[in-house]
Amino acid sequence: MIQLPDSENISDTLGWFLSDETICFLGTGMSNIVSELGSFYFYPYGQNHRIARVSNGRLITTKATQSVNLKTGVEVGFLAAKILKKPNVESYGLAELAGEVGMDTEEPISECPDWNAKVFSDEDVKYAVHNAYTSCVIGNKLFDTL
Repeated sequence: MIQLPDSENISDTLGWFLSDETICFLGTGMSNIVSELGSFYFYPYGQNHRIARVSNGRLITTKATQSVNLKTGVEVGFLAAKILKKPNVESYGLAELAGEVGMDTEEPISECPDWNAKVFSDEDVKYAVHNAYTSCVIGNKLFDTL
């Protein structure tokens, strides 16, 4: 669980991790997450690395930044619809998707947490971990059917 900073800058390690095309991020709300993460920047060569260029006869240096390039965010419902060849399951919630692959699960709390909160409650963290784990298990079960 990663709480993003208020600024648009994130750590280099997190930036590289999120931009790694060999990792597929599977979950719910992925289109929004991918869109939001695209507005974050990191310093791929360290904060002291600068790029020099000439503009109007003057030498200008700027910090070398790179935007997060998350291309591998997949909605778990979309994956289920494609693999199971059931277009209607794309709009299912996690509990319903879990049922489609033979799992029995319930949400840990009835209400989705406020992800913009500065501090998360224990129940909020349980909700996030439950969703991440359930998405992972659903994904594995779906790929096992191929």
